[in-house]
Amino acid sequence: MNWRQALWIGTLIFLGCLVPGLGLAQEVLDLYPEVEPLLLSEANAQKFEQKIARAEKLWKELGEGKSMDDLAPEDRQLLNEIDETMTSYWDIIGGGCSWYCGGGPKEVKASSELKSQGSINYQAGNAHDLDYKTVWVEGVPGNGIGEYLLYEFEAMAPRINQISVVNGYVKSDKTWRQNGRVKTLKVWLKDKPFAILHLEDSRSAQHFTVPLIGEEPGGEKIDRRNWTLKFEIVEVYPGEVYEDVVISEIYFDGIDVHCFKAGTPIWMGDGSERPIETIKAGDLVWSMNDSTGELEIDTVVHTMTRGHRHMVDLIFNNGDTLTCTPDHPIKSSDGSWLSCAPAKTSFLYDLESVDSLTVGMEVGSKNGPLKVVELRVFEDPQLTYTITKLKNNRTFFARGIQVGTEPQDRSKQQFWWWREIHARK
Repeated sequence: MNWRQALWIGTLIFLGCLVPGLGLAQEVLDLYPEVEPLLLSEANAQKFEQKIARAEKLWKELGEGKSMDDLAPEDRQLLNEIDETMTSYWDIIGGGCSWYCGGGPKEVKASSELKSQGSINYQAGNAHDLDYKTVWVEGVPGNGIGEYLLYEFEAMAPRINQISVVNGYVKSDKTWRQNGRVKTLKVWLKDKPFAILHLEDSRSAQHFTVPLIGEEPGGEKIDRRNWTLKFEIVEVYPGEVYEDVVISEIYFDGIDVHCFKAGTPIWMGDGSERPIETIKAGDLVWSMNDSTGELEIDTVVHTMTRGHRHMVDLIFNNGDTLTCTPDHPIKSSDGSWLSCAPAKTSFLYDLESVDSLTVGMEVGSKNGPLKVVELRVFEDPQLTYTITKLKNNRTFFARGIQVGTEPQDRSKQQFWWWREIHARK
């Protein structure tokens, strides 16, 4: 090797250390968290259960015809404050809108697990059950240096831009102090070093912002292989009693989780079409005036993003597919309202008459009537988008189909959520 070759190789190695993606070496990020303190306790859990019990009675009364104005001021305040999607005090996210509407990890494994003690286990899945009370504990002698959690994701899982770590046994201050916690986690992306997470020694959820992880939907060069994130224990904070190191949860937030799924085109006032997730207040869209039956341009007042687990594909005779929630109202070609869940649609949208949408029916579109040729219901969770209010009218056009805006009546939504939960019991 002559001096020119040596210089060239040295330059490539140097650049590889600085520029991710050159294939020689990848820069490992040093990351520090935003910290969210946790003050969890059994006493607070009991207070939560009492509030939920009271709220359930109120939701039932509202569902039977009582109005919010009929309730005592303290009861109205309770319903405004409580999150009806949180079915347990120990829930981290609950059943509402989140990145998890798009799926989440396929599987979680661990290098070791502490042996179960009676009915309490410490398995890997506890680190991703979105529950503060259950935990993963490494199972080797000593303080767990080198042990790890491995999260596997589907190839096209929604992309991640935040990793959150609930460090230690956080269900009480006592358990948190008695057991070991992680001081430093090394993150491996697709078996390559990606980042070092520097954790505070506090009873908290610690949120780390990361560069986008995952495949871009619709990208030209999509890697369709499953991928992994590994979290390896590098340093620890010792517990006062036990050497065992505990992680209550590692969970994620991000983008691409998508009423209508992301990418659904909306007919804009200038004649163009834009993905629904880009629509914002002040945008102009085509609408239908119910009084005159004429098309007109209207102004978006409010939009909403929300999580849904039950979705339906409506396939039309022109080959188009509209993916929406079963209860979303759709205009028929004769101007009546249709949905795949007419009772719920009528209740939530304040519509006097809603017919069941079935195969063979015709819906209204900007290009004339379209016939529904197939309905496919699926359970894959999605983050969905919709327009909740226009300045003048209550319909807009999604993938060319005339659909309704989604008014937000919190008391009605709470009651319907409560009723659905109890129907499953």
